[in-house]
Amino acid sequence: MSMFAFDCSQFIAIRSSNPQAGLGSLFDEALRITPLVDESKKQYLEKVLGLRGELQLFEVGDEEFQGDFEEWNDIGSAPPKLESLIELILKLAPISDDLDLVLVQSATTNADRIWRCECLAPEFRSKLFAKSIYSVEEGSSAEVSIYRVRSKAFP
Repeated sequence: MSMFAFDCSQFIAIRSSNPQAGLGSLFDEALRITPLVDESKKQYLEKVLGLRGELQLFEVGDEEFQGDFEEWNDIGSAPPKLESLIELILKLAPISDDLDLVLVQSATTNADRIWRCECLAPEFRSKLFAKSIYSVEEGSSAEVSIYRVRSKAFP
C-alpha cells in the first residue's frame, strides 16, 4: 500500500536554468494550473521522478481531466483540454532543462505500475495518445504515467 493517498491528479514538473522564464504567462486558464503547495504530493513527485533541487511543480486542477482520454479517438484531434495541454507542453519544452508531465490514476510507488516515456517535443502528441482508450500502445493501463519531454536530444 502506498503512503500517498490521492488519485486522478496531473502534475507538471519543470527544472530550468532560467527559473524566471515567464512560465505563468504560458498557462491556459481552462487547464486551471496552479503552483503545487501540497507537501505530500511534492514528496510523491520527488520520489517517483527521482529529482531533487530546484523544481517548479504545478498541478492541473481539473479532477475529471483524465476522462478526456476516453474521448480521444483520433491522434490528430484531441479533446480541447488535452489539446491545450499538448500546446502548453510544446511551449514549455524549449525553455526547460527537464520537463515532466505526470498523470496519476492512483498514487503508487510500485515501479511495475509506473510507465515512463522519454520523448522529444515533436513526438509528444503520439506518445500521449498511448493514454487514450483507443490506443494499443504500451502505457494506457498504467496507474502512473510519466512523460519526460525535451526539445533537444536526451544525453
